[in-house]
Amino acid sequence: TLIIEIRDADEERLDEIDTLIREIICSTAERGIEKDRITSSLNSIEFRLRERDYGTLPTGIVFAMSVYGKWFYGAAPEDALLLNDTVEAVKAKVGTDYFEKFLLQMTVNNPHRAKVVMRPDKTLAERSAREEKERLDKVLASMTEEELLKIKKDEEALRLWQQREPTEEEILSLPKLSLSDIPKEFNRPTASVSETCGVKVLKCHTQTNGIVYLSLFLDSSDLSGKDLLILSMLSASLVNFPTEERDALSLQNDIKANLGNLFASYAVGTRDNVTTPYLKIGGKALTSRCDDLVRLIGELLKSKIDNPAEMGNIISQAKSHLEDVLYSSGETVALSRLEAGRSEAGAVAEYLSGYEAYLYLSELCRDADSIAEFTESVAELLKKLTDRRRLTLVITGEVSDEIIGKIVSLFPATDGMIEKKSTPLCAKNDEFFLLPTKVAYAVLGGKDDDVCENLGALRVARSILSYEYLWNTVRVQSGAYGTGFIPRRDGGLAFYSYRDPSPARSLEFYRQSADYLRALAESGDDITKFIIGAIGEYDTLITPRTAAVLSANDYLNGWGEEEEAKIRTQMLNMTEKDLFAVADIIDKVLSNPATVIVGGSEHLDSLTQRPENIYTI
Repeated sequence: TLIIEIRDADEERLDEIDTLIREIICSTAERGIEKDRITSSLNSIEFRLRERDYGTLPTGIVFAMSVYGKWFYGAAPEDALLLNDTVEAVKAKVGTDYFEKFLLQMTVNNPHRAKVVMRPDKTLAERSAREEKERLDKVLASMTEEELLKIKKDEEALRLWQQREPTEEEILSLPKLSLSDIPKEFNRPTASVSETCGVKVLKCHTQTNGIVYLSLFLDSSDLSGKDLLILSMLSASLVNFPTEERDALSLQNDIKANLGNLFASYAVGTRDNVTTPYLKIGGKALTSRCDDLVRLIGELLKSKIDNPAEMGNIISQAKSHLEDVLYSSGETVALSRLEAGRSEAGAVAEYLSGYEAYLYLSELCRDADSIAEFTESVAELLKKLTDRRRLTLVITGEVSDEIIGKIVSLFPATDGMIEKKSTPLCAKNDEFFLLPTKVAYAVLGGKDDDVCENLGALRVARSILSYEYLWNTVRVQSGAYGTGFIPRRDGGLAFYSYRDPSPARSLEFYRQSADYLRALAESGDDITKFIIGAIGEYDTLITPRTAAVLSANDYLNGWGEEEEAKIRTQMLNMTEKDLFAVADIIDKVLSNPATVIVGGSEHLDSLTQRPENIYTI
């Protein structure tokens, strides 16, 4: 399938948009697709096939799913795994009109296509709810006493079935591990720190199959509050603007042709109680292509961010993305607000990509004249960050000292100190984000130092609460799509629900979680399966790329092997009696909690106490 998506379109111009899309496709096919664009895309695909990085998903599962997909539709199953011939066959078509014909075949000449137009309607949820109530009232009025009694009995039987304990026979039928099957040592790759020309260089030691992963972190701690959005938009702008040497499209083709990837993003770290935002420039390449990696990073640092119209597009897309997140992953917005009200790191993240960022982006979208000035601010920030004092280098893979020296030399050496600024907390304890939606996302949590000291035990409690208690109460009985409990390294903990029809009820279940843990401890039931589950979540599959990410994150947050070993030891030595202490910590945090809900008007009305802070989106 091929999907072409147009957002925020003028409904009066839909026919014009259709015509424009057809014209662009036909003119592209007639003019021909540039050979270097096709070649660079093929090189990028080949790199991904060689890297075989599927995150925390085991390679065997990915292979099995790929085989099934091919086999199910009648192809030979091995075709899903042996892709060299396929790549070579496509390469052989470079220089012919194959790609142009295929483009037309998939689009304008394709009879199997559909156009879907989505029109916003802010009263739809309320109207649907009213119509549903009217329909159900009619059904109810037409039913006899016997029919009503049967429904009540069926519902009660369902509730009892949902709440029943599994039989011993059912439990014994499930395969399981024992604690003796779990390695006592943590299996994360090691890292070492050195210094080159005043720059900290972190090297992660792991097998990378001839690929180098490189991350440059540029200290941006002299930004705070709303100015952090400039950093966020700078990360989104790089690779989308021309450089001093050429246009953006030519740069992107060069990246695809010679590297696995080159990108910009941002990061936040808290080390020695000091929170620092960073511009992150990351790339990956074959060891033989390290010179190209350095060359292209140097070119990226000289991007010409001088086009307000292009910046306006980037700002509009960022705003649209955050709106999508509010509707489809509201729990991430709620969790971000929770963090923003209890730690500086959370507040920084909120201004980078949370609701505070959304407010500023919306403001920029309403005032087109301000985008030119904002574009200048982004360009100035890039110049300011190209400074050796700000650089921390993270490397995974075999890289020579010469290459490291070349990277460091891209950044001029300057004197003086970076004037660090702090970002104040920016969220309240009781917030509701009002949207026209029929599902909600409810978060409850807080922060306490005892969480840090007992993180291993709380991770076992996460396994118990997320996959036993909350699963049965919030998900199975209340109908939420998802739910969970999260303890954090910084001392925070949070409960959350995902696409939840009953947020008020979920909040009550959260508050009863400590009592559930005490009851489990008093019952004497074996918690081995929860310990194994907690370690399984914590000790996940680590690819070379994720090893690089974890090493950088640990370093930026001052997290080392000693802390990791402590958590693992706590988990392995956890007993049923330790649940009492964990329950006390949860109760302590929830004695003065923060509540954040993203939902509709009916969810707001269902709350026993109206939130103090209501924001209409």
